[in-house]
Amino acid sequence: MGKRRNFRLSSALVIFLVVSLLAGVSVAGAALSKEDAKGVLTGLVPDVQVISVEKSVIKGLWEVVIKSRGQNHIVYIDDARKHVISGSIIESATRTNITKVKFDEINKVDVSLIPIEDTFLMGDKDAKHKVFVFDDPD
Repeated sequence: MGKRRNFRLSSALVIFLVVSLLAGVSVAGAALSKEDAKGVLTGLVPDVQVISVEKSVIKGLWEVVIKSRGQNHIVYIDDARKHVISGSIIESATRTNITKVKFDEINKVDVSLIPIEDTFLMGDKDAKHKVFVFDDPD
C-alpha cells in the first residue's frame, strides 16, 4: 500500500509540473525568454525593448540586455522572476567587472560604418590611428 501511495504522489507531482508548464507558470530554473523578461520589466523600465537573455555567471540569475530611451543597459532577473537587479557583478578573485565587460561589448562602435566622405580631415588620411570628433554647433 505504501508503494501505491508513493506512486500516486509522484504521479500527482508530475501532472502538476506539466500543467504548470503548459499554463505558463514559471518554475524555478526554467529558461527566461525575451517575452518573460519584458513582462517582468514592463512598468519598471520605460519603453523597454529586450535585446538578449543569457544565463549569468551567478546561478539563478539571468543577464538581460535591454534598450530603453535609445540606450543599452544590462539588468539581472532571478529564476523566480520576482527580483530585478541593476548593478555590476564583479569577480572577486580577478577583480573583473563582468557587467562592464558585457556593457562595453554591446556598446562598441564599428568605426568602419561611420561615413567620412564629407568630413573635415586634419592630418594624414592614411594614418594608422584615427580620432573621430563629433560636434553639434547647436
